[in-house]
Amino acid sequence: MEQGKRRVRTRPPTLPPIEWEHSALPGAPAETSTAWAQKDLLLYWSTVRSQPLTLSQDRLVRKRALVNLNRQLLAPDLTLERAADEREAARLYFLRILLQGLGLLAERGPELVACGKWEEMPSYWELSVVQRATACLAVWQRTQRWHELHNLRLSAFDLDLVQARRRLLNALRDVPANRWISAERLLSRLQLMSPRLLFANSDASSAKHGGSADAHAPHSNRLDDIEAAFVGAVLSGPVHWLGLVDITTVADRLLAVRINPSGAYALNMSTEEPPDEPGRVVVQADFHIYALGSVQDAVLASLERFAQRLKAERGSFEYQLSRDTVYQAQRRGLTISEIAGFLDQHAAFTVPQNVQRSLQEWDEQHERIVVRRHVALCETADAALLDRLWSDHTLRLHLERRATPSVAVIRPGQRVALQDALLRQELLPTVSPGGGQCVNRLHIMDDGELRPIHAGPDLLLHACLRHLAEYRERRYYLTQEAVERALASGMRLAQLLEQLETVHHGPLPDEWKERVRQWGHRVTKAHLRETVLLELQDAQAASDLLADPRLGSLLAAFPGDPSGRQLLVRTSDLDLLRQGLQERGIQLTQ
Repeated sequence: MEQGKRRVRTRPPTLPPIEWEHSALPGAPAETSTAWAQKDLLLYWSTVRSQPLTLSQDRLVRKRALVNLNRQLLAPDLTLERAADEREAARLYFLRILLQGLGLLAERGPELVACGKWEEMPSYWELSVVQRATACLAVWQRTQRWHELHNLRLSAFDLDLVQARRRLLNALRDVPANRWISAERLLSRLQLMSPRLLFANSDASSAKHGGSADAHAPHSNRLDDIEAAFVGAVLSGPVHWLGLVDITTVADRLLAVRINPSGAYALNMSTEEPPDEPGRVVVQADFHIYALGSVQDAVLASLERFAQRLKAERGSFEYQLSRDTVYQAQRRGLTISEIAGFLDQHAAFTVPQNVQRSLQEWDEQHERIVVRRHVALCETADAALLDRLWSDHTLRLHLERRATPSVAVIRPGQRVALQDALLRQELLPTVSPGGGQCVNRLHIMDDGELRPIHAGPDLLLHACLRHLAEYRERRYYLTQEAVERALASGMRLAQLLEQLETVHHGPLPDEWKERVRQWGHRVTKAHLRETVLLELQDAQAASDLLADPRLGSLLAAFPGDPSGRQLLVRTSDLDLLRQGLQERGIQLTQ
């Protein structure tokens, strides 16, 4: 009778103790939290939103931009100084990969830019801290762009980094939170629970755990080192950078880790959200804005749109509100009412009256001069004709408002419709093409009059001719005085002739070309003036005097002086110069 097989029940491996058994940590721990980690993501994103970063040919951010970016962060990347490129500044590179994976940044052409419209707040910043931490964990776990073993110069081929990251996070969830655990013992436990941690095929695993011990010992030791490097890189890298664990190291060697309260909450190890200091926004009368405590990142992101960040620390951000910062926000589509409403809504106390009043004054000053691009205008010969058009409801539908008695702004997209409506009323409009160019628009008469080809008003032609010709009796004339005035303003003779050729219908007559050249050559005259040479102690002193609003007009740089210390002054201005120098405590010596 055949004896039945005995079923052997395998016991799970005995897991080693994991707590840090030493009485004290070897050094001060590097503590963090998910909230602090998210603020560094916000600072990175906000910096790029305000000024896109230039990329190299290798699609990497240049080091000069990284240095400026690193200064903005709560936890700067300490490896940047010795890094050869962005990839060796591991934390900065990781933050960029996260932001691109989250859809907040993108590479467009030669730049790294913020996604979406400037005036629209990405929905990401409206999420809770734990939701954003979870989203970041998901991006990190699936990305192939980040390689924890990059420093070992190992290829990612045959390495299952996605699986290894997931298993390491699961192992972390099985250890006690808020207690220091040994990194070495955590690795030993992980190797027992997941013998195929890094490798997608079984060859590496069998080489490590099977076969002759003598034959495979060197290879097995090498795999142990690789796994140890991976675990250390993850715990002191992405998991720490995302604010999940605190760490302690000695000479760049990871000794112990601790899952902090915010990390335990993000890893679903705890149902109790760690308490935060209540946040508040304080607007002061000196236009400084303080964000104290756990102010929501969406509020900080909004403040960055219209105020200059002066300081960012854990627990406090300081901003400066000014006319320039508000003006830049207005240029990008933000209104004063939106800014004032935001401050009223989020400030812990009433916004000081002088700040409210200044916002209104800045708004009025900004609205005094408004440059609107791509605007179509309807100009009539006189105000009476525009009154007639304005009173006709079939034409009034296409006009937005009157800019002057004889000029109206055409509604966006209504230019062609207005032309058709005018033609139906037997009014033939003259259409000036866009682009600011006046081409083939006039003839020059024998007396120098620049007569338009088409009768009627022409704002664009008027703008072209006001620097080239003399305006009298509602007509333009090309005269010697007009040529001399144009050349005295800095225009070159060849440039003047080129503009006249462009605006003239057909070639400019040769006789007028020669006449303009003669007038232009008469401008060039020689003058003999007596001057005095003023010598300063150094080039900086000379530069300061040239920049002085009162004395600078009396002085000129001496082109023949390579040291930059010598200046020229007319003898007629010498007394004024001497008086001005004495008022500034500078004594002249002969």
